[in-house]
Amino acid sequence: MKRTQWEWFLTLLFATGIVLGCKSSRSELESDHHGFKSSVSVDAKSFVIDGQPKLLRGGSLQWFRIPPEEWEDRVKSFKAAGYNTIDMYAAWRNHEPKEGVFDFKTFDIKRFLDLAKKYDLYVYFRPGPYITNEMDGGGIPAWVIAKSGKRSLSATERDGVLNLRTQDADYLDAVDRYWKALITEIKPYFHS
Repeated sequence: MKRTQWEWFLTLLFATGIVLGCKSSRSELESDHHGFKSSVSVDAKSFVIDGQPKLLRGGSLQWFRIPPEEWEDRVKSFKAAGYNTIDMYAAWRNHEPKEGVFDFKTFDIKRFLDLAKKYDLYVYFRPGPYITNEMDGGGIPAWVIAKSGKRSLSATERDGVLNLRTQDADYLDAVDRYWKALITEIKPYFHS
């Protein structure tokens, strides 16, 4: 069975349970891009990161609801509380407010990921497309609602009912485009 890019992305995200890694020093960060080998796997008892079993302790930090000038204080507090992992959502509507127009600066995802890395925190990254975060439409942009027309169904099956979070081709095409842009943005942060 051939998998689409978004199916591989989901497999990567949820099979390993951890996406973004941290390194404790600048030299290690640099070596990560110049031959440093890292790995993430799961066994019956734990996550295994770079050959070592790890207990991931953390919680959700809704970074996009916090003023950017407060991010570092929150991340430092998270670390000081004994956590080693941040559960981080990416709300699709924040990053593709208009169809095909991507904005990763207004909600500066790289800046936040750099802070997590600076404080040696792992990030369990949750890209959506739907996020359960008390957000209208689950963080799906409003323009997607108008696009989800069930074009893959026969004329008699097109009932005018929204077809989000399904196998509808219109919805999946939009999700695929968003994930491709998002992956490009965060790929340098992935732990292998």
